[in-house]
Amino acid sequence: MVSLRNFLFALLLGVVLSGCGPRVQAPSPAPPEPEQPAPFRVGVVDFDAVLRAHPRWKELEALNRQIQALEVQRSSPPPPPPPVEVNLDKVLASEKARLEALLKEEVEVRRKQAQRELEDYARDLKRRQEARLVQRQKELEAQVKQAVEEHHKELVEELRAYEQQIMEEYRIPLLNLRLKLETVRFTSREEGERTVQEIERLQAERDAKIKAKEEASNQALQEFIKQKEKEANEELKAFQDSLNKESQELVAARERALRARISQLITSRQKEMNARLAERRRQLEAQARAQIRARQEQYARMLDAFERQVIAELAARRQERARLEESIMAEIRIEVATLAQRAGVDVVLTRAHYSTGVVDLTQEVVRRLNR
Repeated sequence: MVSLRNFLFALLLGVVLSGCGPRVQAPSPAPPEPEQPAPFRVGVVDFDAVLRAHPRWKELEALNRQIQALEVQRSSPPPPPPPVEVNLDKVLASEKARLEALLKEEVEVRRKQAQRELEDYARDLKRRQEARLVQRQKELEAQVKQAVEEHHKELVEELRAYEQQIMEEYRIPLLNLRLKLETVRFTSREEGERTVQEIERLQAERDAKIKAKEEASNQALQEFIKQKEKEANEELKAFQDSLNKESQELVAARERALRARISQLITSRQKEMNARLAERRRQLEAQARAQIRARQEQYARMLDAFERQVIAELAARRQERARLEESIMAEIRIEVATLAQRAGVDVVLTRAHYSTGVVDLTQEVVRRLNR
């Protein structure tokens, strides 16, 4: 308000000095002697009181407060928006958990498939091994049968040869005894009976030897059959054991291959998962940077708009204040000039220049402004 007061004082002083001339005296008859010049009169006005008493002073004060508030507002722009909070670790941890759950589910499905495949392979292998075992059993049975038949043939031939040998061995003695029985006239009946008995003894001895040989051959054949069956069973058992061992090795090898395939799948999927997580991190970081840039640009545009708006409002309020000050000044200047002329005041000063003998026009000016 000091500047306004100085401004008003300068204007009032100029008005009063230029508008207030010598006082006009009433016409009078020719004086008997020359008149003395009127004394130089000084008026004083308390501009602070005048201004505060003006009817539009509150309006001016309100404009000043608005201007001051706008200046404070301009010097204190709105704060920037809060930083973008993107918890990458939390988002990535959630994404990793989701991918790991999918991987676990896929691995479990693949393991079940591998288990079914292994079981199917084991069943098929068992059927094939059983077929091989049956085929080997048939081969061994055929071999045993052939061996038994060949050995039986050998025994039969040997028995026939032995029988011919025995028959040949007993043929001459029996023939002699029969000839003796037919040609020789025995002196006694007992001698003939002894010859018959001898023939029967020799025949019985011959037949006994042949029967013994035949029984020995049958016994040898039975033992041969048992031996061959034992050998065949042992060979079949060894073959079965080898098939079981081969089956176990094949199933174990297939199981290792399936596990290796699942392990490769897990390794491959983990690499893919890590690549996806890395790509997701890059995307999130890019999005965060884009959001930060967008918020910064938005804040810059907001500051620019805020600055233009505050400047425009300041300019409007200052123009309004200037118009109001000019209006108030005009009213005060008119009232002060009028009172100064009526009171015969040559010059009007502010209270800062108050001294004895001056005319105080303050209250009158206030009264005239508020009438």
